[in-house]
Amino acid sequence: MRAAEPVAPDRIVDRIVDVVVIGAGINGLCTARELALRGQRVALIERGEFLHSGGSSHGQSRITRSSYAAPHWVRLMQAAHRQCWPELEQAAGEPLIFRRDGCFFGPEDGMLAGYADAIAAVQAEIGGGPGGVDVVPLTTAEAAARFPFRFLPGDRVLWDRTGGVIAAAAAMRALLRLCAAAGVRLVERCEVREIRAGAAMEVVTEAGVWSCGQVAVCAGPWVGRLVPAAAPHLRVWRQTVCYYDAPRADALPVWVWLGREPGAFFYGLPAFGRPGAKLAWHRSTGKPDDPEDDPDDPGQDETAEADRFAAERVLPDQAAPRIATERCLFTMTADDRFLLGPHPEEPRLLLGAACSGHGFKLGPLTGRVLAELATAGRSTIAAFEDNRGRFAIPETPT
Repeated sequence: MRAAEPVAPDRIVDRIVDVVVIGAGINGLCTARELALRGQRVALIERGEFLHSGGSSHGQSRITRSSYAAPHWVRLMQAAHRQCWPELEQAAGEPLIFRRDGCFFGPEDGMLAGYADAIAAVQAEIGGGPGGVDVVPLTTAEAAARFPFRFLPGDRVLWDRTGGVIAAAAAMRALLRLCAAAGVRLVERCEVREIRAGAAMEVVTEAGVWSCGQVAVCAGPWVGRLVPAAAPHLRVWRQTVCYYDAPRADALPVWVWLGREPGAFFYGLPAFGRPGAKLAWHRSTGKPDDPEDDPDDPGQDETAEADRFAAERVLPDQAAPRIATERCLFTMTADDRFLLGPHPEEPRLLLGAACSGHGFKLGPLTGRVLAELATAGRSTIAAFEDNRGRFAIPETPT
């Protein structure tokens, strides 16, 4: 077995590297690869098998888009679309984003108003259309002529012409392959028990202790257990994703519906890589979940909400039975920001956490940011540097 391939923890003799990355979801894979490309000796440690389905990065598809509720998110997406994803696709040797119109809709006096304001603010800076933030408003009549949804009087609609489907499973496989090619030491089925800061950083695992100069924690729902300072700011909610046997499910747009208050949030994608149109209620309220709980629990409340919304607004007047479900863990902060950067008390410990349900589309960007912070102390991504304070661990719990 070559050293760059996944190895069992008990077969490792030398545990000294420059950086240990903990967690092999989209953020950890991107971070590990970017560090290796910058000449760092990197170990990527995953508690389960690589590409497992118990975290946040599995599944065939994800949405990408420019529509967001704050200008800094819109700017980050511009950097991801124009720089980070194209470079990853070139390295992977395959397309990973498939263009698809996006439809964002909801009541005029609801959360969508913030999205429209954020888009308009960035369009005022860099323009709209294909060379800028290509999102345009539609009347409900125009929207009904373009999209197969039920729009109500008083709805506001945004047509996001930067929308698309990310081939998520293909991206994960490509990243694992690229990490191996870059010389990342890939360690799976190895749980991290503790991170210690001394003369060197130490990562204590069930199979031994790694010594390194820096640690990047990209462990998703398990970040709070490894970094206690982050725990008060994080909540984990298990999401239930449903698939519906809808007519022409592969021709649907990517879409998001936003209501008037947190928790009134549904989203969906066309069929991609598996049968059925994808639809889910973006759950961010109620009692948080323990990531160790049964990931196959059917989530009856969530499926009922998804069924209702599908029948009322997205697949109206169609025979579209639910044919499958899957579960996914979202790790979130109170305002959906990332925790991205060095620990306030230990700069050798970096966090890539709390992706809040929008981490996959930004994974190549956040991975680059973490690698640049680790090696140069600042990022070349201007949209991050201009808003770096938004992504740090707050001084007081949220």
